[in-house]
Amino acid sequence: MAAWRYPMPLILLAVLLLAPPGADAQCCGDCDGNGQVSINELITAVNNALGQCQPSAQCPINFRDDNTQPGTADCYYIGRWNAGCGAADLEALWRSDGEVVIVNLLGFTPDLFIGGTVTGPNAATIVGWFRKPDASDLTELGGGLTLGPQGQTLNVDASAPPFDIEQCAFSQYRGMLEEVVVPQAGTAAARPRAIDPAALTRVRAALRDRQRASFQRR
Repeated sequence: MAAWRYPMPLILLAVLLLAPPGADAQCCGDCDGNGQVSINELITAVNNALGQCQPSAQCPINFRDDNTQPGTADCYYIGRWNAGCGAADLEALWRSDGEVVIVNLLGFTPDLFIGGTVTGPNAATIVGWFRKPDASDLTELGGGLTLGPQGQTLNVDASAPPFDIEQCAFSQYRGMLEEVVVPQAGTAAARPRAIDPAALTRVRAALRDRQRASFQRR
């Protein structure tokens, strides 16, 4: 009987394609979550399988933690903002004081922010978006922010596309944890993109205004 002589990467590729999706992002096929598997993602999946799929990095904090202080961790994400349009290279980080969380979409001048109020360790309600660091241009927006298990994913689900990025509507951000950075406390003054305390105050006030009931007399 003739022996099968398929190269090992092809066998592993078949296993990866036939196996049910796992929770570990490093063992993925559709790594950026756009519903399609590219050649680069297939190569990544095979390499990860050959390396026995080492565990993914984890974000050591959640929305209930205060990471606005010197020396606290920053978790950086990269992913898509539109499943059918644009690239999968939008970077983001978030900072929270335990009550208000602000997602900073990176790579823009001026910066681009989405603010929300924390409802749980891994969830927040979107209040609005803004570009000025003090949120004085805060524009109302609904929706939700979600962290995946161990903070390995960051999802931004806006109630309606608030703006376009490179001619593609910002509809649903699907970010995967890219890097965890813990800056030295001694260099805190130079910490990039520090959150202006005024922005936290304005986002918190905007939610109170939204929740306040209004009645008209007959």
